[in-house]
Amino acid sequence: MQRACEELGIEIIFANSPQGKGRIERSFDTFQDRLIPELRLHNISNMQSANRYLQEVFIPEFWRKTIAMSAKNTVSEFIHVLEHLNLEDICVQKEYRKIRNDHTFSYCNKFYLIESPLRHSIAKQKIEIRKHSGSHFTAYFAGRHLAILKVIEPTKPSMYDLELLKKIDAIELAEKLSNVSEAARISGCSRETIYKNRRLLNENDIKP
Repeated sequence: MQRACEELGIEIIFANSPQGKGRIERSFDTFQDRLIPELRLHNISNMQSANRYLQEVFIPEFWRKTIAMSAKNTVSEFIHVLEHLNLEDICVQKEYRKIRNDHTFSYCNKFYLIESPLRHSIAKQKIEIRKHSGSHFTAYFAGRHLAILKVIEPTKPSMYDLELLKKIDAIELAEKLSNVSEAARISGCSRETIYKNRRLLNENDIKP
């Protein structure tokens, strides 16, 4: 809210005084002590009916007559939104992420690549993430919408996988050279290991 107001040129006046805070707290007490029981008395249990009662009954019949105070200056301070401002670009949740040297960035534990053509590198700059409904979001830089692509990082093979690949490579090398001894010397596996693993593959009808 504070960021959106700053972009719209609206100055937020905070209730830093005890009097200001006390007034809003008394308003909260009024809502809790009057509004909730009245909703219960009118058998209102859904959001649509509650909003209708708030706008048509509670505010005009109670709030404006007993709580609201008339301002000393009746001239409206509202101004029109400037033509160059787009409310949809401002009134949205925004987050920022640092761009890596390879023009990727992380968001929600996932990596994304910037696909839009760029004239200059924007590495180490901040990319703007605009969150929309659900998990959908869009990426912007300097007000420009960027096309992005989700990147799936390869998983790191385990020691077991690496050892298995080494054995399979040794068997393939032995078949290619037609020489088990030479394949054992190059791969670092013993001749017995190659014979054993090749026999296991043949017994299970598995092709390397």
